[in-house]
Amino acid sequence: MSRKVLQLRSSVGFFGAENVIMEVAKAIVGSPYEPIIGVLENSHNPHTELAAVAKKYGVASKVFPCDGRFSMQTTNAVRQYMAENDIDIVHAHGYKAAFYALFATLNTGCKRVATIHPWLIESNRASRAKFYLAFDKALLRSFHSLVAISDEMREQVVRDGMKPARVVTIENGIDLQRFAAAQNIARAQILAFPSAAA
Repeated sequence: MSRKVLQLRSSVGFFGAENVIMEVAKAIVGSPYEPIIGVLENSHNPHTELAAVAKKYGVASKVFPCDGRFSMQTTNAVRQYMAENDIDIVHAHGYKAAFYALFATLNTGCKRVATIHPWLIESNRASRAKFYLAFDKALLRSFHSLVAISDEMREQVVRDGMKPARVVTIENGIDLQRFAAAQNIARAQILAFPSAAA
């Protein structure tokens, strides 16, 4: 029986972190883990591209409407979805997702995992961003496992007070199959024009 993993993200489009989430979800399909993409939809700046991409690849997804920065309605919606769908693990990406992952999973027995994306180690930020940085660090102390995408980031996170045994490095990767078609086309063109290749 597979364990269900809710990958939770609040995003402003489909960028690097969203691509990582999608690649991980695609990679674990058919494994003992079943991925579900959870998107926190900001009512003031709605972006659900990640859910749309998940649908394109046949990965289950759920959009959670979210009014304001932190909403108890959204917390309850995530918690209800977890209960109704037997979610075993919530994997948060970003401080907002970490907030909802933490409070939706309290007293549920569900495991909390978070991937720490690069912004966490940047120091020269505006005061508002620094507040969210400190907020994220505080939230992450209540997670069972943390994923750093480089050894440098892991060292920084440990220096910031996270327990070393809870932090693992998993570097970002790419699906090389995405480039196979382009390589095949290039080879075919070279073979079609041998004189040009000479």
